[in-house]
Amino acid sequence: MTTRNGGEFARVRLARPLLAAVAAVMVGTGLLATGCHEAPPDILFESPLTTFFTESSTPDAPDLVRLRGEVIDNQTVLVEVVVTGPTTSSDIYSFAFDLLFSGDLTPQYVSGSAEAGDFLTAGPGQDVVAQVSQSGARLTVGVTKTGGGPGNGLGAGQATVVSFRVTLPEAGRAAIRFAADPQGRAPAALDPSGNPVPSIVFDGEPAVIARQA
Repeated sequence: MTTRNGGEFARVRLARPLLAAVAAVMVGTGLLATGCHEAPPDILFESPLTTFFTESSTPDAPDLVRLRGEVIDNQTVLVEVVVTGPTTSSDIYSFAFDLLFSGDLTPQYVSGSAEAGDFLTAGPGQDVVAQVSQSGARLTVGVTKTGGGPGNGLGAGQATVVSFRVTLPEAGRAAIRFAADPQGRAPAALDPSGNPVPSIVFDGEPAVIARQA
């Protein structure tokens, strides 16, 4: 299990009774003028918030699609969808799947941040495009070759299908997992004819994105 993190600071206000006690001590020690009876309006302290991405406990295996992540800054995480080789199929043309967030935090997709990775390779007359959209706690992800022609597979190692960024606007914790779309279609890799490639499997365990003190 891999955990990556980054940090920032949140402001915490002292309660007014404690402020008054602090002010009284300051008066008694001569740090405040004798005629001053009010506590200072605000005393601010810094408390650390840390951003994490924790991978699922599922080990890498051939033909497995899973999630990796990297904390970019205190509010932003780069999510990567990766495949481990060697793949059984050498004719993969596209990927279609949803990702669902659950928990007390809903990360927000950074519009325009989706990038096709190095798994799908463009041959003559082909291109590779990626698209991500968000509706509430659901991300819809599509990555495909264009221009016709064959798909491809992967030899030994690991390659990225797609990457994108999400922001964490507040403190909290969210699980993120592969999911069927609202019509019930399961996550799938597809061949050039649009048929699912059954040898490609998607991780059934969630990763976790959190921003916590």
